[in-house]
Amino acid sequence: MIAKRILRPKAASNFGRLGAYILGDGQTPSETLTTRTFSYILDGQEGAGRVGIVRVTNCMSEAPDLAIKEILVTQALNKRSRSDRTYHLVVSFEPGETPTPAQLEDIENELCAAVGLGRHQRISALHLDRAHLHLHIAINKIDPERLRCVEPYYDKRKLMAACVSLELKHGLAQTNHGNSKRKRPKGRAADLEAHAAEASFLSFVKDKIEAPLLAALGEKADWRDIHAIMARDGLILKRRGAGLVIADAKSRLAVKASTVNRAFSMKELTSRLGAFQPGLAEPAIVQDGYGRAPLYPLNTASLYVDYVRQRQQGLEARHKSREVSAAARNEAYAAFAKRRFEVSRSGLTRLGKKARRAELRLMRSRALAALADTRREREAAIEEAYFFTWVSYLQARAKGGDQKALRALRASAAPGAKTAAALLTAKDAEAARTVILQDLNPVCQRNGELVYRLADGGAVTDDKLRIRIEKASYQATIIALTLGAQRFRGQALAVEGTGAFKRQAVEAAAALSLAITFSDPAMEAERQRLMMKNTPRPRLSRP
Repeated sequence: MIAKRILRPKAASNFGRLGAYILGDGQTPSETLTTRTFSYILDGQEGAGRVGIVRVTNCMSEAPDLAIKEILVTQALNKRSRSDRTYHLVVSFEPGETPTPAQLEDIENELCAAVGLGRHQRISALHLDRAHLHLHIAINKIDPERLRCVEPYYDKRKLMAACVSLELKHGLAQTNHGNSKRKRPKGRAADLEAHAAEASFLSFVKDKIEAPLLAALGEKADWRDIHAIMARDGLILKRRGAGLVIADAKSRLAVKASTVNRAFSMKELTSRLGAFQPGLAEPAIVQDGYGRAPLYPLNTASLYVDYVRQRQQGLEARHKSREVSAAARNEAYAAFAKRRFEVSRSGLTRLGKKARRAELRLMRSRALAALADTRREREAAIEEAYFFTWVSYLQARAKGGDQKALRALRASAAPGAKTAAALLTAKDAEAARTVILQDLNPVCQRNGELVYRLADGGAVTDDKLRIRIEKASYQATIIALTLGAQRFRGQALAVEGTGAFKRQAVEAAAALSLAITFSDPAMEAERQRLMMKNTPRPRLSRP
């Protein structure tokens, strides 16, 4: 579940239009600016049948149209505020999740209370026009009693904390709201880890020295102790500008000390230890200092060695290609400069020289464009032949049938949501085997999901904990059962989906004599009945 505030330009939102969009009623073009925002949640011509449950809260009237007028009157009573008077909140659920009306009411009440708008007037409606249910809540920011415009501060953090609590309370799919146990870096370090799945220098520094430094500061250490702790891992603490940085002794990598921990800022350290004292200019470089490594190793040392080797080959090939391209460009520039000089020495008239120079400029631009096309083709071939990120290397190895690479991709993946027409899993899904049906040429995603697209239009996704049928078909059912039989060997399969899909799954399992059992007693009984029916009876010989 995700709760997100929809921000509008300052003072540009309008409760009337927003309410109209939420409820699907539509408004006339002659509306004032004050009636626009609500129309965004109502708008019936485009979304007939898209609106589900509608709820009015803290208004005298329960009729949505009268409630909108009441809210607009309340907003008009505030003459001083120049800020936006409407708070638009959207709560999105995972595809396949259908909370009950009582759950939706509790979720709305808790989220509005979390941002301090629990007693304010509001209108909400559940929208059904997407693959996932989403609840629109239009809240009047004008306090109905004091008539002050209340602006929730740090509402994003409060909404994330409330979502975590509500997911546990109502048994909803748990979403990563930025509160994971592993504190991820931000900025360029986060980009590196997200793109390449390799540990950044900031993560290395945090893992190595954050805890020892905090412990040393708690024991009244001095500057020599701080520098000694740094030197153990080949790091240097030095001044840069008005602050401090932690640098790698064998490279130019450095991070601000305060990004590792606020306790390591210049202000904090000097207040504890006195004036800054530099350490050794060149400390001993340790063997196990920072080096690019997988973010989630998971016994992939041999794979990573092979990746580093071929990546280095790719970098060398790309560097050589760019040198060749630069030399060809310089040669082309020199050749056309020589021909331009020859024109200036020729016996042509002034207009003839001008025309010849224009012709040479056109020829040069075409030659340079041809060289650029050649360079792009050459570099595209290099990009295809080599892998420059750890994730792309693992994807290629996994598609080729390497189960260790697939497990490494799935190591950091969150459990997939219930997004499909049907899904298969087992009680102890964490202990499932890794299976790749190479003959079906699956697509391997960055998170380790294998997507099988079948000839009859069906699609099956095999993720970390379950097998999802994204597009139902008979072939998709067979592939899903085959994967389930191999991945969850020895466990009963839990099947979710429509009654028609469950019947199809039982019939296919019996017809193919798959070595599986179903956790649903009714499905398992029907499978055994069909198996007995399909088993040929032995013929009795006549005496």
